[in-house]
Amino acid sequence: MGALRLLAEVEAEREDYVEAERLLGECLTLAPGYSDARFDLARVLHSQQKAAPMLPLLERLLALEPDNFRFRTLQASAYNLLGQNDRAQQIQEQMLTEFPESELLWLYYGHSLRIAGRLEEAVAAYRQSTRLKPQFGEAWFSLANLKTVRFSDEDIATMQAQAARVDLEDDSRLQFEFALGKAFEDQRIFAASFEHYARGNALRRAMVRYEADGFTRFVQRVCALYAPEFFAARAGTGNPAPDPIFVVGLPRSGSTLLEQILASHSQVEGTRELPDIPGFALELGALERPGKPPAYPASVAQLDRAQLTALGDRYPRADPSAPGTRQAALCRQDAGQLQSRRPDSPAPAECEDHRCAPWAARLLLCQFQAAFSVRRLVYLQPRGSRPLLPRLCASDEAL
Repeated sequence: MGALRLLAEVEAEREDYVEAERLLGECLTLAPGYSDARFDLARVLHSQQKAAPMLPLLERLLALEPDNFRFRTLQASAYNLLGQNDRAQQIQEQMLTEFPESELLWLYYGHSLRIAGRLEEAVAAYRQSTRLKPQFGEAWFSLANLKTVRFSDEDIATMQAQAARVDLEDDSRLQFEFALGKAFEDQRIFAASFEHYARGNALRRAMVRYEADGFTRFVQRVCALYAPEFFAARAGTGNPAPDPIFVVGLPRSGSTLLEQILASHSQVEGTRELPDIPGFALELGALERPGKPPAYPASVAQLDRAQLTALGDRYPRADPSAPGTRQAALCRQDAGQLQSRRPDSPAPAECEDHRCAPWAARLLLCQFQAAFSVRRLVYLQPRGSRPLLPRLCASDEAL
């Protein structure tokens, strides 16, 4: 069991969450009482923002250890992901009476308050976190990320002193660099601001797994596969429900704003960016391993009509009857299959941003047609991008 759990940890570190989830599921099948594996599975699900299946795992863990700090904080996070913010805050507020000196708990509570729109209280919670642990970079960055917070000279001096520490981990250091960049930007000291942003980005880049040649190969495979003949051969496949609204846009084109406008309608649920599509891609073999090209997207061509429909029926999986339900996660350009909710549920307005390349939007539009009937799709273009229009002509059918 330990070996399976270790393998799952390796796969999670490689961001192959589908395989990590499978290994941990197998581990629990063989050893249902293995609490460490159950907690690891809950964390892997959290990494994919799959909140609903997290709850029964955490409930079983809490039945054994009702006071466990990690179990309770992860449970609150799951409720936040599900849009049940009040329940998350109740858990955190109870925990704060027991762990008032936990800077991490004050940070999590600040996040919950921010989600609820209680911004002044969120600032106070983040401030308390920085007081308890001045070297806690994430709390300072959370303050900066509120946009409305202006740091004082004393705040800046504290952050500079912490960022200069030789024992500071890179993850905390980059948080300070970004927070200081924001602080100097607000003071219009732009040279210092850009210097901090540059250092923060350099630290972040060292942590990001990105290989340009591999991405180029992926794009070439996508362009070769998703030809008009591909879609013509699969006409009429997928889930035919007419209710989804897909908002597809290049960076800074207003896609998030449009989603929020649509979601203000009582019959539209704004889901933001969903984790399902990257998960499907991983299941279909999207991860590129050394010396072994990925099966995806070619594996999509091997799916028959029944499999395409079954894949569509799995998206999305949130309970539409739950009040305030929201799903949020990063959705990248590998959205090879999309599907709608049932006709009697609120229409999801999903916002997709594509920051990898100008043609990423075209690829996504093409891939929408691979498995699903997309009937309402809005494509937004930022100013100055008119020359991109010819590249999108192959996707006119989706519009």
